Amino acid sequence: MKFRLIFLLSLCGIAIGLMRVFFLPARYEALVTLPIYFFWAWVLARALQKRYFLHGLLTALLASGWSYTIQLLLSPLLVRYNTVDAAYYQRLLARHGGSVQEVITAFALLGVLFSAPVAGGLAHAVGRIVRRLGGER
Repeated sequence: MKFRLIFLLSLCGIAIGLMRVFFLPARYEALVTLPIYFFWAWVLARALQKRYFLHGLLTALLASGWSYTIQLLLSPLLVRYNTVDAAYYQRLLARHGGSVQEVITAFALLGVLFSAPVAGGLAHAVGRIVRRLGGER
């Protein structure tokens, strides 16, 4: 396991979290994270000989943790700068009660549940392709 590599790649989560707070609406977040997942997959494929899925999964979990921690800490700014998302949060709060932090936490858990296996699977697929094209190391 290359924990240093996982940690360094997961720092992209800080950038995603800050972009999400200040100018990136939720509906475009996937357009930003998907290229980052491809970048992670390529770096992991070049740096590893096996366990691509596990490294991709752990990187995405840690990056999501960074991202959603920033969004929770800066939730007043998130609501101020993303008016469309704020309106959506207010509709959810009116229906179910709670706070903005609870809504962000619920979306964070759903995001981690779906995005981490995608990042791991992508890392596995790219790792197999790179290994097959470059020969066994």
